[in-house]
Parts: sequence; structure tokens; C-alpha cells
Amino acid sequence: EPASPAKNYFQPGMKLEAVDRKNPYLICPATVGEVRGQEIFVMFDGWRGAFDYWCPFDSRDIFPVGWCALTKHSLQPPGNFCPLEPSDPKDNGLDGWICD
Repeated sequence: EPASPAKNYFQPGMKLEAVDRKNPYLICPATVGEVRGQEIFVMFDGWRGAFDYWCPFDSRDIFPVGWCALTKHSLQPPGNFCPLEPSDPKDNGLDGWICD
């Protein structure tokens, strides 16, 4: 097993590829939503927050962008859920809307 990095270099907004913990055979595009000490909040691109999770910055469930292509592992496409802007006319009452 490779050594863990000495420091958490993640910052909010960074992209990565992450294991879907509800369906661990899937790896999906994700974004770092928040950083707290040694943990990062993984937010799956295009999906509601039910799939998001906190994990240690050196977790074996997160990978750099391009890891799936390099290892020939299937990368799932992002979902189609978009956050809703407060004045958006497409409001469906679900705190978001389906992207066109």
C-alpha cells in the first residue's frame, strides 16, 4: 500500500473521481465541496446530496481525474440534477431541476 501524503492539499472546487458508497462498483465524477482538517466532502457531480460523503483526504475511495481512463475502469457519467438558483423559473419544488 502506498504511503499517505503528509498533508491534505485538497481545496473546495477540485475535481476527482470517487467511489459511490451506495453502489461501490461505480466510480463517478465528483467535486470537493468542503475541507475540514484531514477530511474532504465529496459531492457527486449532477446528483442530489444523498450520495455525497465525508472521507479522509487519503481515502482509497477517491482518485485523481483520469484514473479511470488510465486503469480502464468505467467512469459513470455525471447526473443531470442542477442546483436551483433562487429566481430560476424552472423551479420544480425539489431544490433543483433537471438539466436540459
